Amino acid sequence: MRVLIAGVGNIFMGDDGCGSIVAEALKGCVSGAEVIDIGTGGLPLTDYLENFDVVILVDAAVIDEDVKVIEVTDEMNPDSVGEGVLSLLFGGSHGLGVMDLLNFLKIRERKPKVLIVGCRPISVEVRMGLSEGMTANCLKALDEIARLGSKFNVEIDLEKARTKLLGLKG
Repeated sequence: MRVLIAGVGNIFMGDDGCGSIVAEALKGCVSGAEVIDIGTGGLPLTDYLENFDVVILVDAAVIDEDVKVIEVTDEMNPDSVGEGVLSLLFGGSHGLGVMDLLNFLKIRERKPKVLIVGCRPISVEVRMGLSEGMTANCLKALDEIARLGSKFNVEIDLEKARTKLLGLKG
C-alpha cells in the first residue's frame, strides 16, 4: 500500500503555511510513507496523487476544533469539504486548492483514499511563521497523522518530528 502525507499551505500567509511546516517537520521522521510539501500546488499534482492508495493532506481549515480529521468519501460533496479549506475563503491563497484536487480526483477512475487533517488558524496575514496557537495545533496534528498512519503501517518518530516543527515554526 502506497501512502502519501502531503502538506498544503502558503508560507507567506502566516498560519496558512501550517501544512507546509508540518510536512517539512515530518521529512526524515516517517517510514512507510512518502512525505512532500505541495505548498500552493494545484492541478498538476492530480496525476501524482493518483499513484497512492492513501493520501493524508494537512492544511489550515476553518473548523471549530483545533485539529479535525475529515475522511473524504465518494458520497461526500467536495464542495462541502472545501468550504472549510482556508484557501477558498481567502481568495485562493493556494491557487487551485484542495477542493479542486478533490474534484479532479473524483472524476478519475483511479483515486486514492483521502484524509484531510485540518488545523484551525489563529492569524492569517502576510507574514512568515506560525502563531503560537497554530504551532500548538500543528503539534496536535502530528499526533493525528501518526494515529492515521498507524492504520496503514506507517511509523512516525513523533519526538523528532515535534522537535523539528518547533524549529521550523518561524
